[in-house]
Amino acid sequence: MTGKFFVPYEGNHPAAIEIKGHRVLILSTVGEQIWENLDALGGTDVRVIELVDDENEILADLAASINGGVVLSPPGMELIQIIDNLEKELPWIH
Repeated sequence: MTGKFFVPYEGNHPAAIEIKGHRVLILSTVGEQIWENLDALGGTDVRVIELVDDENEILADLAASINGGVVLSPPGMELIQIIDNLEKELPWIH
């Protein structure tokens, strides 16, 4: 998994959303997807990260920064569909 990923940001921090008690950061290879859904993703800006050799470390750092998980948007899937699927599939955390 290499390439550019677009990340929603709120100020200087990645913008996470909460789904059933899970904090989730959704990334996409399509910048327009993130820009068009910034409100739903809790962001005000978009940054680009390049995943090359240390991709696991970069993703782990992003996850740690939001105290949650990172979801990479699959090609061809709308972000709203991803959020809907996560709402259906994730168990509640109490």
